[in-house]
Amino acid sequence: MLIKTSDSLKFRNDRSAVRLVASIGAVALLAIGPAACGGGSDVAPDQGPEGSVKKSQAFQAPAIETGQKVPEGLEDETGQALIAVLQAEPDYSSYVKLLQLSGVSEDLATGDSLTVFAPVNEAVQAQSRLLDRYLKPKDLDSVLAALGKGVQPEIADPEGLSDLMRRGIANGELPPEAVKAGLKLDPLAGDTLRITKSGDDFRVDGIRFDTGAGTLASNGILYPAAGLIAP
Repeated sequence: MLIKTSDSLKFRNDRSAVRLVASIGAVALLAIGPAACGGGSDVAPDQGPEGSVKKSQAFQAPAIETGQKVPEGLEDETGQALIAVLQAEPDYSSYVKLLQLSGVSEDLATGDSLTVFAPVNEAVQAQSRLLDRYLKPKDLDSVLAALGKGVQPEIADPEGLSDLMRRGIANGELPPEAVKAGLKLDPLAGDTLRITKSGDDFRVDGIRFDTGAGTLASNGILYPAAGLIAP
């Protein structure tokens, strides 16, 4: 899956079990509707009475049923749950430890029909200041080292850390060909997420993610991301 991480997010693009599904794009685009698509450019989201995004209009893709062909652009890991896919990839080890510390790993083990924007290790380290506010001691490296030894450190803000980790997990399975600028997603925590496009890069709430290196698990879709999505 991943072979190298950097600021530009370089990923391996080999796919061993990818098969084209002609119907998935049509189904996903029908679910999105014209109001959610931006024709390849940034689109302002619908505003509520006080200028907030209307969460009821967030896109929630239907689950990809067991036995369906894997959408083009996704690696097939349908024999494993999302958390197992993450645990098997060393480049996600820091993210996995934070999921376990916050208790959110259970969402990825037992939840259904999810899209996960998972930061690789370098991306987690780059956001140490953000994470330190939730940790005790306020030192990401020390906390990760303790977790690696099986020691459970204290959490300064358990609810805040849980919300941070759950914000990068959205309801609905979003296949690569349904990703559009202006698309809105319903996260497990916090306000509606919005997809934007800058050049060739897609971003979710400003965080780049790689639509060409996604993985389909038994209970959702996983995309490598350039960071955690802050509340």
